[in-house]
Amino acid sequence: MVKNKLFLLSLGLAALLTGCNNEGDAGASPDDSGSASFRLELPGATTRAAGDAYTPTRYIMEVYPSGSAASGTPLMHIEQDNGTFNVSLTYGSTYTCLFWADNGTPDSAVNDEYEAADLKAVKIQADFCPANPAYGGTVQVTAGVSSTNDYTVQLTHAVAKVSYIQTNPLTAAGNILTVEFPTTFQLNVGDWSTSEITGTTTTHTFTNIDKVETETTIATSYIIAPSETASTQNLSITLNSETAKEISNVPLQRNYNTNMRGAFSDFYNADMACTLTQEWDSSEGDKDLISIWDGTAVAQPTGYTDTPREVKITSAAELAWLAKQSDATNQKTFSGYTFTLTTDIDLKSHLWPQIGHNNYGFQGTLDGNGHTVRGIYANNGDTEQYVGFINYLNNGGTVKNMTIRGYVSGFGPVNTHCCFGGLVGQATRSTIDNCRNACTLMLSGGFAAGGIAGNVESTLIKDCTNEGIIKNTGNNNNNISIGGIVGTLNREPAVSTLSGNVNKGKIDSPYQTMRI
Repeated sequence: MVKNKLFLLSLGLAALLTGCNNEGDAGASPDDSGSASFRLELPGATTRAAGDAYTPTRYIMEVYPSGSAASGTPLMHIEQDNGTFNVSLTYGSTYTCLFWADNGTPDSAVNDEYEAADLKAVKIQADFCPANPAYGGTVQVTAGVSSTNDYTVQLTHAVAKVSYIQTNPLTAAGNILTVEFPTTFQLNVGDWSTSEITGTTTTHTFTNIDKVETETTIATSYIIAPSETASTQNLSITLNSETAKEISNVPLQRNYNTNMRGAFSDFYNADMACTLTQEWDSSEGDKDLISIWDGTAVAQPTGYTDTPREVKITSAAELAWLAKQSDATNQKTFSGYTFTLTTDIDLKSHLWPQIGHNNYGFQGTLDGNGHTVRGIYANNGDTEQYVGFINYLNNGGTVKNMTIRGYVSGFGPVNTHCCFGGLVGQATRSTIDNCRNACTLMLSGGFAAGGIAGNVESTLIKDCTNEGIIKNTGNNNNNISIGGIVGTLNREPAVSTLSGNVNKGKIDSPYQTMRI
């Protein structure tokens, strides 16, 4: 996948601080005032990409007293058409200064793409689809004391970028693309925090999209999104008057570019792939939010300790570490731990070692946090009794809030009760909550197979969906049990509970099977 590195031109040079007096300036007197010159630099001063050659038309500065944080009413709110601000500050006093740059008109709300009257609560104008990015920055200075370098302010992108890449040709002109974001945020430039604007959705409409060839960006959105880690939204995307496509778990992150690559038209059948490329102003290699596994790498999560606690899984290698530590050799159950995914993961169809692959199983909590693990390939090699993304979920173990995609295959000997599940092979005294399976199961021999779990005992499965195909590849065997949600329910010692689950997947077997 080709990833664009986007850079923007510098607007400024080094800042200067002079000792000139400015009588009559607010907050200053002839004896204690000083003129400070702030100059703004945009990302990528020396390597600006031609494809993102954009210069803002509105620049905003807000000045707050004290140096701890921007709060309350600013001492100054200045809007102008260039990136050099000359202001009067009191010598020896400390200030927090916020800056903003966008495609707007100073001191006029007409046709402004962003509402920026308060830089602690910036938002996109209602019914606007910004055609250009926006930038922000903050600096803290003590007038007359801080280094002159502190008055050169490096701005960064204040928005996330979403590129819609059509993988097949559009053979007609005049196309319309409509994108609905169900969650809308506002941004505090002072600390880069965001807050949701409740009850508000954002719709971007792109008109007059011309004919295009393959792999062409047909539209671009700029959207306010969190910055520390990506948030995911389920987008609704419509091309012309076709049926809307629901694209789940699209990652959005400030200062990052999300590439949505696929067929936006139903006239073509293609999966939609979403990736997040590097920070726009980074000179380093591409950084994917969808972490890709090379089939071997394992890495202990940074927050892991020997005391049970919540641990963030931030990469495919860390997820592989979880599987490795719970294998038949290490036999860690992780009872009391909660592992939370912070990213989508692509296992690239390397043979997955499976989580809870031991006699005690996985007894902790794995919270997908709305993310997807794709590219799963699990196989029993004709010898394993349980097979799935999670081999054995046991004794209080929980898996929730995740989607899995991939391929599970295997052979169950006639006299062996092998259990195959897209999500879990065997679940005992456990909970599976709000999960979605899109793995295909291709099986033969004697087996129990379910889209969510192969076999369950004393387990709660609720609000789960199976969309994966389960296929018996041709063995006529009385020891076969297939179900969209679970293959078999073991009613001893207690009854399992299934609630609110939906099977949308196809069960394909040439011979009679039991379906649950």
